[in-house]
Amino acid sequence: MFRCTDSQRMVVNRLIGSRRPCRFLVILVLLISFGEARGEGASEATRVNMDQAVERALKRSAASAAARHAVAATEARRKSARGAFLPLLSVEAGLQIWDRAMESPFDVSGVPAEFQPLVAGFDTGPLREQVTFQTTVSIAQPLTPLYGIYQGYKAAKLARDAATHDLRARNQDAVFTTQRGYIQLKRALAGLEIAESSLVLLDAQLARTKALVKAGVVENNDLLKVEVARARVQEGVISARAGATLAETALALAMGLGGEQRLNLTEAFADPPPAFDLSFGEALAIAYRKRPELAGLRAQVARAEAGKGAAVSAMIPSLVAMAAYQFTEGQGSFSQKHAFFGGATLKWDFWNWGKDYYAYEEAGARVKQAGMGIRQLRDGILLQVRKAYLDLTSAKQRIVVAKVSIRQAEEAYRVEKLKFEKNASTTTDLLNAETVLTTAKQSYSDALYGWYLARVEIKRSMGTVQKVNR
Repeated sequence: MFRCTDSQRMVVNRLIGSRRPCRFLVILVLLISFGEARGEGASEATRVNMDQAVERALKRSAASAAARHAVAATEARRKSARGAFLPLLSVEAGLQIWDRAMESPFDVSGVPAEFQPLVAGFDTGPLREQVTFQTTVSIAQPLTPLYGIYQGYKAAKLARDAATHDLRARNQDAVFTTQRGYIQLKRALAGLEIAESSLVLLDAQLARTKALVKAGVVENNDLLKVEVARARVQEGVISARAGATLAETALALAMGLGGEQRLNLTEAFADPPPAFDLSFGEALAIAYRKRPELAGLRAQVARAEAGKGAAVSAMIPSLVAMAAYQFTEGQGSFSQKHAFFGGATLKWDFWNWGKDYYAYEEAGARVKQAGMGIRQLRDGILLQVRKAYLDLTSAKQRIVVAKVSIRQAEEAYRVEKLKFEKNASTTTDLLNAETVLTTAKQSYSDALYGWYLARVEIKRSMGTVQKVNR
């Protein structure tokens, strides 16, 4: 469909207002040609198989990108917590400018010259100069706090693990959504093709019926029945086309493309579908082992237990080994310029009105809460695997039944068509045979693509959804 841009519309309005119809017609033709050329380019379909669709979706998934940033943030936090194991090195320097220097109380300037040698040793100079400077280099190594530090590092590492499992879950969601959208579009296109083929059959029957009415072989009422049936099928074609367009838009959006992007699906789906060799018990065992959400919750439980250990550490006395070197300038003769000391500090908040104890109680409750989350998730996984397995099994059975129905409907339609051509059956009989055949084809298509949808669903419930359609 041709659509003018704003600038093109302005030109057309000006030409309509002018009195130069020839120029108007020439330019209008050019505009329409240009619009049709642009329309053809815009409607060019993108050829894509399922792996390519998944790859595009993973690159453009906002949820996956956010999860990747979360992994990077938790990894940085883990590295930060790791540094607390090592000694803390610090440098502190100070410069002071006083209002005046502090002179020595042993001022011998007024002693007679002949007694100066006797009191020279008492002249120590100023006790403090006007400008003083100190520098201290210290090192502190935690000893008893190492247990709490280890628990904090463990919690940070487990947070990183949980974020990694969440990234896997987000990626699997993106893969699952894209694969499901791909299959749904294939099913919608197959349904549209079936509806259009039914419309072709009715068009042919309508042409024959018109010829028979003209020849006086059948009555006009038969023609009306065919026209009503054709209108009903045409409505189905319109609905199927709208459904296919909606499915195409959904897949394009999942791939990060514009909603107007046309797609040409090149993936071939085997007919009959391949076998699924796992039993329900085997599928459930794999789900309990592979589901990233379950692994993430296990990491959260372990993280809560690490928090409980950190709460215990807060109630233990803190012993820290320390050593320091100090350089002093301007403090007079009684002050050492170079000094060094080593030792330890002990601190114990032995009573803080239950603050640390209740923190320990809270951490224990968090562990139990996370454990209940695992139990609930396992129940949900069991239901998901059960439903997907039942859908897969029933779809396989429906495929077998639908194949038989198609063969029977094709034979019934062939017989009714021959009888109708020999004027041995009514228009209603032929229309009923066509309806049964179309219904059988649609049932088989739904069962076939329903099996592939169920297989994607069970792989998602097992935590093994993959990029390839094999």
